[in-house]
Amino acid sequence: MGIEEVAIRAQEQERERIALELHDGVAQTLTSALRYLQTLEAMAPQELAESRRTVGRTRYLVRHALQEVREVIYSLHPAALSRLGLVATLRQELGRLREETGWQVDFAAEEMPFSKEEELALYRIIHEAMTNARKHSQTRHLWVALRREGGLIIGEVRDWGKGFVRSGVTTGRGLDTMRRRAEILKGQLFIECQPGRGTYIRVEMPEERMGCERGAY
Repeated sequence: MGIEEVAIRAQEQERERIALELHDGVAQTLTSALRYLQTLEAMAPQELAESRRTVGRTRYLVRHALQEVREVIYSLHPAALSRLGLVATLRQELGRLREETGWQVDFAAEEMPFSKEEELALYRIIHEAMTNARKHSQTRHLWVALRREGGLIIGEVRDWGKGFVRSGVTTGRGLDTMRRRAEILKGQLFIECQPGRGTYIRVEMPEERMGCERGAY
């Protein structure tokens, strides 16, 4: 096992640890606070309109913070991946993205078996590309695909946003991590981008590495 693979595995273990701590700590505290606020709002006399509005605004902020914490927990350790598999997990995330942004989101994927390492690497790469598109691209259209072709497993993410100017081999730590994840599994990452014309990210992994039973997380 190479140094980079050891580092990636250690990173995943740390992600899981942090996710569990957030779930059992901050998320539970916010949930309890939200319940108290809901009770307080219901008990506040009708004539204290300003107090009720203040409690209502606070309740909204706590609910929003709880949702953000849950999203962080999911991104750190996607429990759905072990339960549903890669394709179903991506479909679920893309459906949520469509609802939250109003984007046109297209998804084409073949069901296929993966080992635990391969499934997690593909998920992290595709998820990072989706996150980058949401944060930076200013697109209204996202296309994601997962397929077999010519002895390869291919994952693709394309947006039609503002693109970016590349400097060096990659731009940003996220893209560098994506590339390392692909290379650990003897794969490659390709990035095509042009300002004003969007970004295309493609990961290729040799099919002969696939076919293992999907492991538990």
